[in-house]
Amino acid sequence: MRQYLREGDFQATVTAEGRSQGHLGVELRTTQLIDGGELRLGAPARITMPAGQGVVYRFTIAEPGEYRLLAMGLGFVYGCRLEDAAGWPIAPPNVPADLSRKLAPGDYRLVLLPQPIAGRAVTLLSRRREAPRLTGHRPHPLALGTTVTHLWREPEAVASQPQQDEQPAPRPPDLWRFDLPAAATTTITLDSEMQGTLTRLDADAGPGAASPELGQVPPGRALSLELAAGPWCATGCGSRPRSWWRARSRC
Repeated sequence: MRQYLREGDFQATVTAEGRSQGHLGVELRTTQLIDGGELRLGAPARITMPAGQGVVYRFTIAEPGEYRLLAMGLGFVYGCRLEDAAGWPIAPPNVPADLSRKLAPGDYRLVLLPQPIAGRAVTLLSRRREAPRLTGHRPHPLALGTTVTHLWREPEAVASQPQQDEQPAPRPPDLWRFDLPAAATTTITLDSEMQGTLTRLDADAGPGAASPELGQVPPGRALSLELAAGPWCATGCGSRPRSWWRARSRC
């Protein structure tokens, strides 16, 4: 049994398994902790842990936020203990070293508990960034391979307009701009209640100038096209009038 213990008094209870008798030996040994040095944000720390020995890392949090600590071996996650600078536990001891929690500025220690056999450990401290909150219909950047969540709002003139009106009020769409570094087969996906179009931005005609529409993105379906390198713009709006739609866009 290997466990990280603070100073104090403890009691160990031992019982026999089944119908057996004989001599009992109990041994208490101090586990050696290797000084792993300082963990730096975003920089993996690698170390070889001998059998029966643990490692302790120190790290400093400069800005409050949500951080993740991960310590992996070959096909498993190490057990750990997360402490503040005074040695008080922040998380329950002997939990898997895959912790995501909000940390205040200060100094901390991460103790990786020993294993019965020697092995390599890779430890990483990273910060979880909150997704930016987008507002309005203006052109928003859309990074390739990412899904963006956005709240599309119906203009008040449309939401309050009677359905029998022959000339509906304009419904400005959300605009999503992305740049292709090279020609590629590109798939654009909107939520089931959203529809949109795809146009190429014409750099020679001035900022924001667009060529004719190259395709329609129907509700609940994806649009796949061979696109040339350069700037592109995808639009999205509700497929039917409603006060708002929670939309997700992906390119």
